[in-house]
Amino acid sequence: MPDMKIDYITWMKNLDRELFKKADIYPLLSSAVDPPIDLLIEHLGLFPTEARDRIDEHYAYGHCRLKENIAARYSTKFENVFTTNGASNGIYLVCRLLLDKGAQVVIESPVYQPLLAAPDFIGCKIACLKRRAPDYLIDFDELNQAITPDTRLVILANPHNPSGTLLSDDYLLKIAETAKAKNKNIRILIDEIYHDFVPGKPKPAALLDNCFITLNSLTKVYGLGIIHCGWVISEKEIIDKLKHLHIIIEGCGSRLLDSFSSLLIEKLDIYLNRSHTLMAENRKILTECIQPLFNQGLMSGAIPSYGCIYFPKISNLADTRTFADELARKYKVYIVPGYFFGEPGHIRMGFGADAKRLRRNTQKFVEAVSVILK
Repeated sequence: MPDMKIDYITWMKNLDRELFKKADIYPLLSSAVDPPIDLLIEHLGLFPTEARDRIDEHYAYGHCRLKENIAARYSTKFENVFTTNGASNGIYLVCRLLLDKGAQVVIESPVYQPLLAAPDFIGCKIACLKRRAPDYLIDFDELNQAITPDTRLVILANPHNPSGTLLSDDYLLKIAETAKAKNKNIRILIDEIYHDFVPGKPKPAALLDNCFITLNSLTKVYGLGIIHCGWVISEKEIIDKLKHLHIIIEGCGSRLLDSFSSLLIEKLDIYLNRSHTLMAENRKILTECIQPLFNQGLMSGAIPSYGCIYFPKISNLADTRTFADELARKYKVYIVPGYFFGEPGHIRMGFGADAKRLRRNTQKFVEAVSVILK
């Protein structure tokens, strides 16, 4: 196991390298749906017939067809969409645009570390907004106390990573009302990278109130991280500024990948249906497999209704780092200790793998936990 004293992002990268193509391991690490390789190959076969036209399309501030397709899918305007090299790139660009050293930021906890890493790297003053088990909702009194007239940005994930809790539109609007009462110019970045798991194509937060900035990508829900397609939805003022910042930092994205992404967006319901079907089956498998741990009182926490990640509490452990290390060393079972999210007594498990592999890995996890915690 890599050194868990380092940050989550580096820890995961090192672990990916260590486990690459190793046999007889039982990973429950990934926070995304498994890549739909067969579908990608099928659609790659369709791409050459349109490649010249799509690649030749206007690309001054991103691929026009791609932005048009994103705008249409999420019921917004072309001018309100900006494409990024995945969601992590979008997080950094938004933070770099809105923040500078010493700026005050409010960030949820537990938190997906990339949401924290960008403002921390910039040198911001960060206030923690606690989201508590078991529901991981936001306390509005605590939100009101955390925000000051000088707070520039609030950063949240919806659904929440790692708990999977979904905040309704009404809940988000109350967050906006609370925040703007302290600072009318405040911005709220909502990481919606799991939002497409929610049935009925819910609208992005950016369409609810101008203070919201929505961030999304094709990685987690669709398993398409390989093409690094992300986007920001916000009011035109923010998008126009992002264009110029993006040119300074990166110049441009990949015309080839963006061209292919523009094709995939048109076929995205195929990928979404696959993910919904897979998650319905996997949620049943996970529920069935971990029930013995609940029966023995070794683990607690509801499996979320949306998404492909689970954040249970391990009973009688204040910090699961040693536990996670023992799982890996003795049993080749790999999970993420909650330490990396600010909840050291928890673990995060990914259940976006194909059903057969998920059952195998989860059963091994249950066997190992029953021995370690007996």
